[in-house]
Amino acid sequence: MTSKLKTDILETVSGSGTIALTNQLSGMTSASMPAGSVVQVVNATGNTEVSSTVINTWVGTSGSIFITPIYANSKIAISHTAGGMVIGSGGDIGMRFKQVISGGSNVYLSTSNRFGYTSTTTWTPMSWAAIYVDSPNTTSAIEYSFEMRQTSASGAQMRYCDTSHWNFILTEIKQ
Repeated sequence: MTSKLKTDILETVSGSGTIALTNQLSGMTSASMPAGSVVQVVNATGNTEVSSTVINTWVGTSGSIFITPIYANSKIAISHTAGGMVIGSGGDIGMRFKQVISGGSNVYLSTSNRFGYTSTTTWTPMSWAAIYVDSPNTTSAIEYSFEMRQTSASGAQMRYCDTSHWNFILTEIKQ
C-alpha cells in the first residue's frame, strides 16, 4: 500500500514555532552541495579471466572503469574486488591501480609489492581487493585499471577473475 502525507507546516516539539516546507529542495544543484557530498558514483563489473606466468612484471587485468569528475578538486574513492588464484614455490604477490587521464601518461597508485605471498605447488585462493582515495585534480575523463605481479617463483602462475567477477566502484566526493 502506498501512503502520501501532505502538509504545509510542521510545528516544533515545544510549540514555539513552525517549520515551513514549501520548496525546500527546489533549485538544489551539485554546485550548492556542501564539501563531503557524494556527487556521483560509477560502477563496472566483468568476468573475463586473465592468467599469467610472467615473473617480476606488472600484468594488466580485465578490470577497468572510467569517470569524468564534475569538480577538479574532488576526491575519487576507488574500490576494487575480484576473485583469483595463485600458485608458485616462493614469491610475493603484488597489485596496484593504474590511472590514465584523457589518454595521457600512466600514473600508478597504491602499489603493494607484497599484498600476498605464495609458497605452495597447489592453487591457493587470492582476493584481489583494494581501496584507495585519489586526488586527480582534473575534470577530464579518467580510466582506472588494476594490475597484478608475482615475483620469482618456481611454477608461478596468477589468475585474475578465476571463475568469478571483478567489481569497480568509483565515488566522487566534493571538496
